[in-house]
Amino acid sequence: MEKKEKVLWLDGLKGLACMGVFAHHFMLAFFPASYYGTGAKSLLNGFDTALATAPFGALINGNFWVCLFILISAYLAARSIMRSPDEKKGERAGSIVLRRYPRLLIPVLAVCVLKFVLIHVLDRLGWNYIGAVLPYGLKDWLKHSAVLVFFTQDDTLIGPLWTIHYLFFGVLLAVLLALPAKKTRPWMILVYVLLLYPAAVLNVHYTSAILGVLLADIEVFERFGKLSEKSGLRDRRTLSAVLAAILIVLGGFIGGYPSYAEPENIYRVLTPFVHLFGRVTDTPAEFMHACGAFVMMLGILYWNRLSLPSVLSTKVMRYLGSICLGVFLLHILWIEQLGYYLNDLLVSKLGSRAGAGAAVFAILTVLLVASSELFCRVLRQKK
Repeated sequence: MEKKEKVLWLDGLKGLACMGVFAHHFMLAFFPASYYGTGAKSLLNGFDTALATAPFGALINGNFWVCLFILISAYLAARSIMRSPDEKKGERAGSIVLRRYPRLLIPVLAVCVLKFVLIHVLDRLGWNYIGAVLPYGLKDWLKHSAVLVFFTQDDTLIGPLWTIHYLFFGVLLAVLLALPAKKTRPWMILVYVLLLYPAAVLNVHYTSAILGVLLADIEVFERFGKLSEKSGLRDRRTLSAVLAAILIVLGGFIGGYPSYAEPENIYRVLTPFVHLFGRVTDTPAEFMHACGAFVMMLGILYWNRLSLPSVLSTKVMRYLGSICLGVFLLHILWIEQLGYYLNDLLVSKLGSRAGAGAAVFAILTVLLVASSELFCRVLRQKK
């Protein structure tokens, strides 16, 4: 029963993350001040500008949700290996590595084919509203979809595909780090922490993968249990629940640190840390997002350990989790090929960018969920 519950809330968390990425790109497309702050013109009488540095900014911070995606993928891979008997760990690791590329390749090829066909059809019908062009011929398209997306972060065809590189190599890194982990080796936690530095120097998104492995170590080998025994919290259910809630909220706060805008509010307390991280990586804000994802996931794990009710286990969230890959891959197509047209049409009809934006978001959400359901069903049938 415990195992089933963990799957349920993880599905819900992935569903929340995919919708967060969609919301981020929607706001970036139609209300860019929500990302750039004062660096872009406000279209909502300053409300969108305020969103750029709002304490609840994690809700529309796409990079935070991407970090969470990478962390979850690494966590699941590492957890699977750590829970395997010693004599089976190598076999389990090999299975994960061998399946990772084809498992990602099929949906990536599918969405790239869809984009390829869609642009050709829209051109013929004269419905290519934003004048999108295909940067590749068929041969280069195949090279892009099957190779460059995975090994060079090429996102020329579809923007979000740069994340596939980290979802692929992040899991491979997690497998490598999980193999030597054992309950009798608590010092591996220190190894993971020390590896964060070279990972951040290389690319901050690799730190999310390492933090995912760290979380798996904490859960599988019951590091939480030992901490609870020493602190006397095991029998204090209420206090433990409060601690878990604080971690979840704190993770969301840290993960919402502005990606571009310079904060002048409560986020200034984190600015010294951002400047410190800036000595290690060119993207210190993204490192904050990875840390936020870790703290939030730590809190969720703690909450789940207490067997408390979770919104992530509801049917709606679990359903979104079941189609999250479709939402993640298809949302940009809907925004680009229909969203811009609908937004311009409704702004001219309604005379309100806020009203038009709300209507377009609702319409795209319905279409996105429906198309993602179909997308995932087709891929499952192919399997």
